[in-house]
Amino acid sequence: MGHLALSGNVIEINRNFGYIRRPGEEPSSLHRPVEIEEIYKLFAARMYDLEDAELPPKVMSYVLNAYGLEPRALPSERYDPKLELQ
Repeated sequence: MGHLALSGNVIEINRNFGYIRRPGEEPSSLHRPVEIEEIYKLFAARMYDLEDAELPPKVMSYVLNAYGLEPRALPSERYDPKLELQ
């Protein structure tokens, strides 16, 4: 399993990219703190879809592992960063 250098919370924000704001108006607004586990649940299905669509070596398997999710790809199809060091 990977590790995370996070506090366990994420802040949901809205950024207005390309928006011309009025004087005194902020370019982004904070909405609410979100538990990191909720983020995993929100994005897990999309990350698994990406892993399924990716050709080996599947980097998404490594990403899923870093988020504490079990990759579905066969171990032989997964990207292994240790092989890059050889």
